[in-house]
Amino acid sequence: MPKEILANEKYTPEIIANNPERHKEDIERQLRQLQILFCDKLYQKYKNECKINSEPIEKTFSDLLDEHAPRYSGDLRMVEIMRSAKNLSEEEQYDLIKEKYYKKIDELYNDLPNGEIDGNTPEYIKSRIEELNILIDYLESEVKQTKNEFPDKWREMIELPKNENGENENTAGLIVFNSLKEYDTPEIHQIEAALEQAGLLKSDDFLEIHLPAQYGEQKISPETITESLNCLAKIIVDKYPTTRAIVTVSWLLDHPKFKQLFMMNEIGVSGNNWGQLIGSNRQINQERVKELLLTEKMPYKNLIGYISVEKFLKKYLPNKRKD
Repeated sequence: MPKEILANEKYTPEIIANNPERHKEDIERQLRQLQILFCDKLYQKYKNECKINSEPIEKTFSDLLDEHAPRYSGDLRMVEIMRSAKNLSEEEQYDLIKEKYYKKIDELYNDLPNGEIDGNTPEYIKSRIEELNILIDYLESEVKQTKNEFPDKWREMIELPKNENGENENTAGLIVFNSLKEYDTPEIHQIEAALEQAGLLKSDDFLEIHLPAQYGEQKISPETITESLNCLAKIIVDKYPTTRAIVTVSWLLDHPKFKQLFMMNEIGVSGNNWGQLIGSNRQINQERVKELLLTEKMPYKNLIGYISVEKFLKKYLPNKRKD
């Protein structure tokens, strides 16, 4: 029987950084560690089931990493996109990552001692993360090298647009115009089918938004979120007037508070979203980590949704801009 987890025990240390950029790097590292840890637990469980059922172990650790750790695998995709001299399809990205990175990751992982299937205590978690850090260090060395080789391209991909005062142009998160047309994945096909059913065409213009995780915290007021959506509405009118619908994939669509504000049409579910583990204080939310470890499920589903731009502007465009 696994040892009971006490309410006041912590799985990750508090981040104390000298500047916002360092804090961001440290919180990203903790999220990667938790993803690797989660995949490690799932893989130990999978190997044990194979042993009990006398079945061959056909999956590799990197198979679970690709399925359950989008932040880790996403960083590898970004690295490969930047290093490639041509535009890569999703299939080409996966093949390259599997050949160049996942083989190395499986080698590093297989050299580690086996983890505990029921290891949920903070003491075990901290110890196991120390062992798994070799996989984090490998990824971060690849990311750092790519960032140094392609600084301009890196900034273009990850930085939010700035206004004339040097501030983030849009407080409602990252927005990308017509990015759906650049990918060919089952998730994109699911979105396109739902949009088509709603009377929209694949050739129409769409705005994809990535909502800030902190919107799900109680300390963020509905008024603050509404103000940011007002800002997004003005940006759409000024910069993307041909937009027909707004699309997002977010755990916030499953959060009661945000659901009341941003009533999107739910299309489906898309894997795990690890951003929900970050609290409003920009630290890892220990209660959500505890729930994840005990249930092997995220507190909130990562939903795919859309809203027509007409409906969105009617609700969020300030009255003085509607004239």
